[in-house]
Amino acid sequence: MVGKWKVALLILTLIQDGRGQTTPQGTDPLLVHVLQVEKHPSKIPGPKSLKDKIAIVGAGPSGIHMAYKLKKAGFKNVVVLEKSGDVGGKSRTIYHRGVPHEMGTCYTHPDYEEIYELIREHDAGDILPMPSPSMWVDTPRGKVPLTSSQYYAIEARKIKPDMANGTEGLFFQAAIQKYIKLHTSLFGQYEGMLMPRPDRAKLAATNMTFVEFLRKHDIEILKAIFLPAATMQGYGHVDEVSDVYAMMWLTPNFLTNLLRRDENGESNIKILSKGFQFLWQEMRRQNNLDVRLNSPVLGIVRSKRGFILIYRDCNFWRFEHFDFLILTPFMKSLSNVIQFNREENSLFQTSFHYYFMATLADTTYGRRSETPTGYFANNIKSKIDNLVWGFRDSYASLNNIIGANYSSGIFPGGTDGKKLQSSIYYQMLQARPVRAIAEQMLRDHVNRVEQAQVVGVQKQIVWDYFARYPVPDIANGILWDILDIQGKYGIWYIGSSVSFESLTAVVGYNNLLLKRMDLPKM
Repeated sequence: MVGKWKVALLILTLIQDGRGQTTPQGTDPLLVHVLQVEKHPSKIPGPKSLKDKIAIVGAGPSGIHMAYKLKKAGFKNVVVLEKSGDVGGKSRTIYHRGVPHEMGTCYTHPDYEEIYELIREHDAGDILPMPSPSMWVDTPRGKVPLTSSQYYAIEARKIKPDMANGTEGLFFQAAIQKYIKLHTSLFGQYEGMLMPRPDRAKLAATNMTFVEFLRKHDIEILKAIFLPAATMQGYGHVDEVSDVYAMMWLTPNFLTNLLRRDENGESNIKILSKGFQFLWQEMRRQNNLDVRLNSPVLGIVRSKRGFILIYRDCNFWRFEHFDFLILTPFMKSLSNVIQFNREENSLFQTSFHYYFMATLADTTYGRRSETPTGYFANNIKSKIDNLVWGFRDSYASLNNIIGANYSSGIFPGGTDGKKLQSSIYYQMLQARPVRAIAEQMLRDHVNRVEQAQVVGVQKQIVWDYFARYPVPDIANGILWDILDIQGKYGIWYIGSSVSFESLTAVVGYNNLLLKRMDLPKM
């Protein structure tokens, strides 16, 4: 199969398909308005006409959002090619026992304002408060659950043993305020997650891991917050991840509101009543986006007038010409699909990722804390593959069953009325997991820690997660170097591998390109 399409690529390269045409350009008022509020003077090349045929490879959040924005802006011919049977990518929601279970995207925070707007616009469910997680720590008696406040107090005393009782909160607040000042002095105020390119001196000041940055500025206590807010979410260990990535995620707004309650006295961390995948499904349906499912792209040929995409449609191969190309997957993974040029290769080849396994499992009721979400701090810190990092009881989380109501197990674990707990368990790995080993370690964990039994595994997904660059590459400005070539070769490179692994990051990156694009003219 692979050999056949490579031959086809060679033939197509030689014949140079000539169907692409330049059409009269048109001006779109929506994008004009977007550009009016963008202060950055540089422009990014984009489609030359509102009638250009645009291919988006991948129907994950970045691809669906971009298709939606382009259609709203007046582009007439946008096609999304998706290899799987549904949209949403890592926003994968599985319904089990009448409950949506998030296998990928699961939370939002105050920086997700555009996501909230999209949810409201498409009537994609209610935005609900997420109960605070319990932090399970190792003791001579085994793992015991603590509240977040108790955990932060213990971590604070590890940094400052002579701290007076009751002053832990003040210690954290002082560190947060100092961090915010440092963040602002380095990057200023900006929209989205990718800050404007810092100058050389400021980039040099970030050529370190996040823990090195915290120690340098005497705010190491914040690594206690980083563990549940970032590492547990798959965003790397504090002593490994680039300072820039950490500061992209831990914005002043996020950090300020993380330990606060919203105007209703509820958590600022939110979940969705119908699941995140439902949002992207509704955006596709309500906006009549041209998404072609079960259509894996096998090859892409550059021609003088655009691109020829070879993709499978059922049992048939399709050869289709497009004027402009938008790529959303992990860029490094596309090297067998498109022949990147030297400049592109130099920007994509050093990126890497780890893995996380999400398992939806039914268990008996066992030992519980007072919240339906738990993070196992020592497992996370150990960096040992296959250990369980955390879990979330979906039904109890969505219904805010907490305190004694949860720990006592008086309520059922689903809409079917059965006292059976259905949870998502997370295991993080540096190497692709062997499923049998990972599942056995999960079963052992449930038996030993929760003192319960796994009744059945309903679904298990392994994600390639948090594509990123080494610390020196980030400090050399590689994310902004990628931004500088956007559109240069008739391609936009979007998605998490060129920005950050979160919904607000990929949506914000799309907006950045649209704000800075060269608009088609009438």
